[in-house]
Parts: sequence; structure tokens; C-alpha cells
Amino acid sequence: KLTKLQKEKSKRETINKEVLKTMCKVDNIDMYIPKYANSKRKYKLSKEAKAIYKSILSEDKKYKKLNKKINKLFEKRTNIQDDFYKKLAYKLSNEFDLLFLEDLNINNMVNGDISNQNLYNASLSKLITILSNKMLTIGKIVHKVESYYTSQDCSTKGCTYRNKTLKKEDRSWLCPTCHTLHKRDVNAAINVYNKGIKNFQALVSEPKLQKTA
Repeated sequence: KLTKLQKEKSKRETINKEVLKTMCKVDNIDMYIPKYANSKRKYKLSKEAKAIYKSILSEDKKYKKLNKKINKLFEKRTNIQDDFYKKLAYKLSNEFDLLFLEDLNINNMVNGDISNQNLYNASLSKLITILSNKMLTIGKIVHKVESYYTSQDCSTKGCTYRNKTLKKEDRSWLCPTCHTLHKRDVNAAINVYNKGIKNFQALVSEPKLQKTA
């Protein structure tokens, strides 16, 4: 529903941009001005054009209706998401004393790919915050692990093979060294666990922590 409404909204914006274009021509106003050099878009709307565009949108009843519907759906989705994350955090905090999470960089994962935009919608940072807060309130620990090569490294004990040719679309792969067939996400999870155990043991064994303990 949300995607459909957003497409309709985008169409209304395109129509209104054409109206703006005509009005700027009539009033001899520069519609676009150069943007910052490091920006992806080379041009942006001028101040005068922005003011006119706002007034056009405010008079567009269809656009206003679409906006209201979209805002309601966003609110609904957020509430559903929050409820799910709180229930998940409650479940995990009851089952485990120590959790290892992959420290993911969502911007790098999305990298302009439209098919990966749902990663933004998933609000993983929100989930991590809710989970961390829940664990801390009951005296349990969440430990972040670096995400480097977690999918590429073979998780079989004693095997050091790294699959440098692994592509995003590959959901499984066969290790040529130990001949283990890996499911990508399961392999990554095992590597996160192994890294987490190693890092956490090193952290706990530090002299400063031993004194405070």
C-alpha cells in the first residue's frame, strides 16, 4: 500500500513540477541553481522556485490526501515494527546472557541499490538499541563484532579459506578446501559467534577488567 501511494505521490510531484516550470518561465525566475560540488545532484530549486512550489503543493488537494494516507501508514508500520522489536528483545534477553551482533554499516550495504532500500526501512539501529537497553536493564551483555569477511570466511574449524569471489546474490557456496557447503547467512552467523567469543575472552582477560571484577 505504501509503495503504491508513494508512486502516486511521485506522479503528483512530477505534474506540479511542470506547473512550476511554466510559472517560472512566465515570471522570468530561475527554477534551478547549481548545488554543492560534492552532491550527487548538480542542481537544486532556487529559493523563489521553492516558495512557488510549496504554494502549488498546498493547493493540490490530491497531493494533500496522499500525504495524509502515507503518514498514517508510516505511523502504523512504525508501531508494528516497535512492537515486534520489543517482543523479540524480550524473548532474546530471557533466553541468552550474552549476545554477539554484527556491527553492520547499512549505508555501505545499500550503496544506492534500490533493491536494498528495505534495509533502511528495517531500522536495524532501532532494534539494536531496544535489544541493548533490554539486556542492560537485566544485567546481560550485547557485544558488537566487526563485520569484515563474515560471509566470505569458511566457518569450519581449522579451515582458513576466504571466498573472495562471493557475490551478493550467492546464498550458498562450497568451500574448495574442506568441501563444506555453506548457507551464506548461517556461515556468517557462526563466524560472528566465533569472533565474538574470541574478542570477549580477550576483553575479559584484560588486567583492568580483572581488578574491577
